[in-house]
Amino acid sequence: TASHLCRMACLSIMQRRTTVRRDKESRAAESHGRTHTDHDSAFLRSVLSVIGPGWLSARGEDGKSRLENSQDLVRNEIFWALQRGLPIIPVVLDDTPMPSGGDLPGEIKLLAFKQAMRLRDSHFKADARLIAKQIRTIVRGRRPSVIRRVGTITAIPLMLTLGAWAGPHVSMFVGIEPWVDIGVIKQYRKSNDFLRAAGSHSFAGALSKASSEIWFVGTTFYISVDQNENVLFEKKKSGATLNFIVVDPRSDGLASSARALNTDENQLRESCLIGLRVMSRLKRRLAELGPEFAGRLNIRLSQDALQMRAYFFDPLSPQGTTYVVPQINHSNSQGMPGYLVRHDHLELPGAYFTGVRDFWNSGHLVPFDTWLAANKDV
Repeated sequence: TASHLCRMACLSIMQRRTTVRRDKESRAAESHGRTHTDHDSAFLRSVLSVIGPGWLSARGEDGKSRLENSQDLVRNEIFWALQRGLPIIPVVLDDTPMPSGGDLPGEIKLLAFKQAMRLRDSHFKADARLIAKQIRTIVRGRRPSVIRRVGTITAIPLMLTLGAWAGPHVSMFVGIEPWVDIGVIKQYRKSNDFLRAAGSHSFAGALSKASSEIWFVGTTFYISVDQNENVLFEKKKSGATLNFIVVDPRSDGLASSARALNTDENQLRESCLIGLRVMSRLKRRLAELGPEFAGRLNIRLSQDALQMRAYFFDPLSPQGTTYVVPQINHSNSQGMPGYLVRHDHLELPGAYFTGVRDFWNSGHLVPFDTWLAANKDV
């Protein structure tokens, strides 16, 4: 049921080291006759099969048993895991009986002989701790040989199939300690902590490693640019190219940005102007070194509000990193989480950067020199 989906998410959050991601492709996969059996078993460490009250009796739109349907998503996921010898933990909800071998089709009959664990509403915390302990025991003893590329945010080593069939078919994936053990993503609870942190997984660390190009995309970068002006100058002087896409503080996009960020419009305008003044000063300093240096700082302004904040460090290199702050309307991005992603693990940076580069070349952005000619007071 929906309540138990929430319970499984709560289990993840309570244990802190576990994250839950819903697989958005589940419905599409089912409609095309494709299931998670397409996945390579090396990508997963274990499988949870969640069995609710309607698990055995569930029927499809044609009135036939879902268990007897050879194209059923949940059935095929279980069969796929059994075939590959993956550890399976049946999780039965409340008083739901564990199916016997006679209840199941031949393909998944072995599920009945797996050691089940119970998740009861009345004893949720105790049961959840036992399940989490069992998951960790399995994960520690079963290391994946490769990292699975899933969705847009994290690597997933353990699959959870929800077979209660009380609503739409759902598949969820559970990852154990994705930021610590796997190292795919570094999460900052508040995005601006990335600017203040030390070490390799910080703004300073990523900036020092970048050697080719660095992209800044967001409403304004008055903090990162102002506090790191000399570092950015030396980075550009050594050969790196810096590209900025920021909001035009004297366009209608500024008012839209202020509403989206839940901040005062005049205050945001001044923050944008501070950032542009610092960038203008940087351009002058580079120009004094010679014409070949001036082209290493490129700034374009958007007349529209930008939907995210992102930093791309060597975006075309597998050794690069990307820091993304997803935007939520009426929430200041400085207080929202930020995610640092290594390019050699996920396709997310490439997807975002392709969109940014297309936007850069779209003709919808105003070059900084053109903007300065019309705003000489800056």
